Amino acid sequence: MKILLCNKNYYHCGGVETLFLSTEKLLAEYGHTVIPFGLKSPENYESEYLKYFPSRPGKRLLKTLDSFYSIKSASALQRVIEKIKPDIAHIHNINGGLTFSILPVLKKNKIPIVATIHGFKYLCPVWEFYNRKHGVCEKCAGGKYYNCILYNCSARGLFRSILLAVDGYFRDAFLNFRKYFDYFLFVSFFTRKKFLNIFPEIENRADVLYNFTDNIENRITKPSKKNFLYVGRIEYAKGTDVLVEAFGEMGRLKLEIAGEGSLYILLKNSAKSNVKFLGRIGRGEIREKIIQSYFVIIASRVYENNPYAVIEAFASGRPVIAPDAGGIPEIVENGKNGFLYKANDINALTDSIYKAYALEEREYEKMCERALQTAKNKFNRTFHYEKLISVYEKILKAN
Repeated sequence: MKILLCNKNYYHCGGVETLFLSTEKLLAEYGHTVIPFGLKSPENYESEYLKYFPSRPGKRLLKTLDSFYSIKSASALQRVIEKIKPDIAHIHNINGGLTFSILPVLKKNKIPIVATIHGFKYLCPVWEFYNRKHGVCEKCAGGKYYNCILYNCSARGLFRSILLAVDGYFRDAFLNFRKYFDYFLFVSFFTRKKFLNIFPEIENRADVLYNFTDNIENRITKPSKKNFLYVGRIEYAKGTDVLVEAFGEMGRLKLEIAGEGSLYILLKNSAKSNVKFLGRIGRGEIREKIIQSYFVIIASRVYENNPYAVIEAFASGRPVIAPDAGGIPEIVENGKNGFLYKANDINALTDSIYKAYALEEREYEKMCERALQTAKNKFNRTFHYEKLISVYEKILKAN
């Protein structure tokens, strides 16, 4: 099967790209021809198909216009189709880069489209159902994007909020995703439910397929120290500031933070000595840090759907502490493979950290075993491949 995989970035920079690149590798290992399609970047991985990637706009005006509709991307994709003739297209994140301009090209060439829905971009202009001043916010769901302007939801200011709202209206009016996507794969039942609340008509072509990992450990390694670990972006939405504040009150408990973001310098300069910032580290080193850790912590203010931080922790036999919101309660069972705390409650977070630290050795070992078993049951590559291929075959048969 010739499978066209579309995503704005062709390098690791977040959970979307982790799944996109892992899927490319997985499908190729099973003998399929996989054609990646993204934007040119010096960070891109090597591929024989890079020559087809459209360039990123350099000037600000062109960049703004291209965020709505990219003629370059549409033209580049047409060349790929004419040369390679893919059987099916699988869309990940095409917003703000490739854009929805590529969808009419796929339809014109009668190529069916499967879309993995990672977040809430099609319901919320800023992706996350979150406004920094008002907390969790779903006011834009159902096409009410003017709220993005009224509440200035973008962290980059009012002008960006206006652009994002206009983009939403433009997309819904001229490039409605429900018209183009033949099948929807959601990364959590929580996300699927949010979409079906607004678009019940897609129910029969909407399924759930969790993210997966290639790196599930065969055995559990006991950590030498009771150090906690956070892996991810260092941003307000991710609650990293709350995590640093909480550990600032727990001098004997140690936290390591791996990642970068807009709050990196501020938090690093203000953190107590028991909080260590590792900066941006490689994927292999992240894996080692997880294995060495005692617990992995998620502190997000926003809905997390199927976070790779949890998946990779479980795959290493490490339990997690995470908020009881979004898709997390689907995979983290309180007291079994980790601890859930009331979202956006620093006292509840602190209590969970102390509870984890105080676990008896046998209790902790059982929690690690259950975490690893969760990874084997829910995030293994074989199950992911089989379900993904069954979706492809179903859509190809229908078309």
